Amino acid sequence: MQHDQIFGYESLLPNWTYEVFLEHVVPEDREGVNSKFHKATETKTDWDFECRIRRNDGKTRWIAAIGGHELDVDGHAKRLVGIVQDITERKQAEQNLVESERLYSATFEQAAVGIARVSTEGQWLDVNQKLCEIVGYPHEELLTKTFQSITYKDDLDSDVMLVKETLAGARDTYTMDKRFIRMSGELIWIRLTVSLVRADDGAPLYFVSVIEDINERKKAEEKLREAAAVFRSTSEGVMITDTKGAILDVNDAFTKITGYSREEVIGQNSRILNSGQQDNQFYINMWNQLKKQGHWHGEIWNRSKDDAIYPEILTINSLKSEEGEVTGYVGVFSDISSLKATEDRLSYLAHHDPLTDLPNRLLFRAQLIHSLAVAKRQECKIGVVFLDLDHFKNINDTLGHSVGDQLLFEAAQRMKAHVREGDTIGHISGDEFCLIIEGIKNTKDTAPLIEKLSRVFDESFIVNDNILHISASIGVAIYPDNSKDPDELLSFADAAMYEAKEDGRNTYRFYSKLMTEQALDYHLIQNGLKDALEKSQFFLVYQPQVDLNTNVLIGLEVLIRWQHPEQGMIPPSKFIPIAEQSGFIRELGAWILQTACIQGKVWLDEGREFGRMYVNIAGPQLHDEGFFEQVLVCLSDTGFPANKLGLEVTEGFVMGASKHVLDTLLKLRNLGIRLAIDDFGTGYSSLSYLKSLPIDKLKIDQSFVRDIPVDSDDMAISEAVIVMGHALKMEVIAEGVEQEAQAEFLRSKGCKEAQGFLYCRPLTVEELERWMKSAS
Repeated sequence: MQHDQIFGYESLLPNWTYEVFLEHVVPEDREGVNSKFHKATETKTDWDFECRIRRNDGKTRWIAAIGGHELDVDGHAKRLVGIVQDITERKQAEQNLVESERLYSATFEQAAVGIARVSTEGQWLDVNQKLCEIVGYPHEELLTKTFQSITYKDDLDSDVMLVKETLAGARDTYTMDKRFIRMSGELIWIRLTVSLVRADDGAPLYFVSVIEDINERKKAEEKLREAAAVFRSTSEGVMITDTKGAILDVNDAFTKITGYSREEVIGQNSRILNSGQQDNQFYINMWNQLKKQGHWHGEIWNRSKDDAIYPEILTINSLKSEEGEVTGYVGVFSDISSLKATEDRLSYLAHHDPLTDLPNRLLFRAQLIHSLAVAKRQECKIGVVFLDLDHFKNINDTLGHSVGDQLLFEAAQRMKAHVREGDTIGHISGDEFCLIIEGIKNTKDTAPLIEKLSRVFDESFIVNDNILHISASIGVAIYPDNSKDPDELLSFADAAMYEAKEDGRNTYRFYSKLMTEQALDYHLIQNGLKDALEKSQFFLVYQPQVDLNTNVLIGLEVLIRWQHPEQGMIPPSKFIPIAEQSGFIRELGAWILQTACIQGKVWLDEGREFGRMYVNIAGPQLHDEGFFEQVLVCLSDTGFPANKLGLEVTEGFVMGASKHVLDTLLKLRNLGIRLAIDDFGTGYSSLSYLKSLPIDKLKIDQSFVRDIPVDSDDMAISEAVIVMGHALKMEVIAEGVEQEAQAEFLRSKGCKEAQGFLYCRPLTVEELERWMKSAS
């Protein structure tokens, strides 16, 4: 193209000079062009440049100019020689390419998805920042990896297969969901879209991969699947309705609970389940709460398809759109018929004794309060009866609690069958029962009813092949004569019952004021036992046991005393039975054993010889599973030798001992501990049974020794015990020996050991030490 055409002239200008050319260069490029031209002139070198010119017609074009100086013979510049070319199209193409690259770069780096160029072998060639964020790798480190190295193994085969198909031309692109392994080691779900870029000749160049993070979507899908599974399989009924209550969907549990199939209820209003048990106000309140709070929870009665009415726990929640508009409701409910039955049963058990099925103390007291209110309106009297089974504890201790429980049940059934209709009988605790006798006009009217109640025990009970004879001690308090307060009436009847026991049992007594004082004394002792142990009000005394022939000390019996700070000395006969009844005997017995062993060890260490120390053990102690271990620990802690210890148990207890108790006695004996039966002769020992027991010594009860040599029966019994003991190869000791005549008789019959005031009363530690010193 001629320069006149390039610059927009119709013909060649005659006066074309460098200055004319420069005037056509756009001002922005003029300085650069001029600088290059003058430099070339000075150095007499060729020049080239690119610039924009403004044509004669006003249009701007890009040109490329190249040229030099034509020199004369002297080497001076003669004229300029140059070639000018219009490069506007090339410059436009270059600009378009730059813009395209800029847009690509911006898209690549700022894209909301991961983008990468990947070699045909799988090497990352270029990756954007989003991809680095998705997989958790820094940019430079990711470029050292391949897509295979960060693909989860279970997804790799599918991806590689699609790559091969794409390279083979079977497909141009592919999309798949797979898992990448992040730098932290955790898995992330991504959606991969891959396209292959080829050269002009069709040869594969590289892949372009677009990676979208779909981890949260996958989690949401999983939650939806789980929710669907829960909806289908939960044991709770689920019902979804629109805002007007039309049922949209239900689950299998709904159909099971209501009896309706899914097809029967879809489109129906939820009122189809209405039982009519709730009034309109109930539903108004429900819907008001739903509108205000978006949920409701409560108990409701609904009706099943077969018209059965059942209770359910129902929770209703509003379903809302993203804009917060209520679109429907979902109700979740459980049939609580069995729970209601359980609650009724628990309520019944809370107010009834599970053993006898009689009202317990709580229900009995409530019934008594009601009966008192009725009696006040009708102006009549009420008898409050307190009944306690005599010697029931002995049956429990000897035959076991299973026999005792069965006896209580049988006794309760008999009493229930013999009380008047309308009267209330309750099982208060243990072997104690209470009765409300209503509608009586005079106190004396209760006597025939009490006597009738007593006669139910005339006939023996047969429990587990055991023939049991039992009686009852009964106390009676009268409303309003004795009190108008229900708790006082029960307390007064209890006091009267204890009076009946004091009077020989198997009888009844009406309450008097004196009984309250005696009952207070009983409760004072019961409440004071624990305090007495904590405050060291108990102490031990020791009664010597001697050889009847030589009067030499052969043993000690350990006895407990209670020095009360206000009441003075309280005898064991008064507090030991109460300790046994309350169960405190276990704690008290452990203290006695520990204290005695400590003192015995002191004496042994001092060289004092006392033979064997005997400690009395109560039945409840031997019944405890850990009694044997308790003795072992005591001996270990105190250092007292087992062959210096003896334990005494009562005849009545050991004669009916359980297998556990007998096993315990045998283990104690195997340790070297001697076992003695205390108060022998007062029970009903079987010779054959006695022979099988692990017993070493029989102690003749003092009641048989006291009247020797006056009472021939006591003498005969004592002699029989001695003969029996010798026949069974057991030692025999007599207690309560106070006269020489008694000792002489016992010696003559072969008894070798004795204890009693004839030899020495029970002594404190200091007194016994002086006694032993004087006797030596």
